[in-house]
Amino acid sequence: MDTSAMTKKELKEYQKQLKREEAIRKIDRNMHRDVAHDEGGATFCGAIITEQETIISNVGDSRAYTYRRGNKGTQLEQLTHDDNVAFRRYERGMIGKEDVRFEADSNVITQHMGGVLPAQPKSTIIPNSSYECLMLMSDGVSDCLYDAEIKVITENTPREKLAQMLVRAANARDCLNRDGSKRIKAGKDNSTVAVYDKTDER
Repeated sequence: MDTSAMTKKELKEYQKQLKREEAIRKIDRNMHRDVAHDEGGATFCGAIITEQETIISNVGDSRAYTYRRGNKGTQLEQLTHDDNVAFRRYERGMIGKEDVRFEADSNVITQHMGGVLPAQPKSTIIPNSSYECLMLMSDGVSDCLYDAEIKVITENTPREKLAQMLVRAANARDCLNRDGSKRIKAGKDNSTVAVYDKTDER
């Protein structure tokens, strides 16, 4: 990238981004070294929260969501893009968001940590004022719960119990194919949730 036209502030932010992405790539290289013989790997979703902004990076199909209340009601927004074949079709407008989970190749990820090819993390930066609650979750949760269900659970659960409730709800349900047959039996996939609630700081 040509940095000659950047302001000092823009250049500083760009250098920070490069450092974040290199840190993730270092984890990726170490994982490839340690687990390549087992053909293993993992997805990644993490956040760095500063005084003014939140930086979210992901590799694979683990997701980051924000939740907020406003004049137009409550809002749940997915900030990350799933690195899988089905999600690409959604981004091209070929299928709906909630159809992604039913596609036969929804579990075919296009990149992951520890793979043969180097990971290419994607980053999103948002102001802290744009959300009340941040949730990071593995696909074992988002594959089993619709966005609308995640929103309802978030609205009606104390923040200190939210991660537990989301995992519990996901583990209580089979991940289904479009015809209603089981794709993954309840509780058989990795179900992990991390919650950051800004109200904890007040």
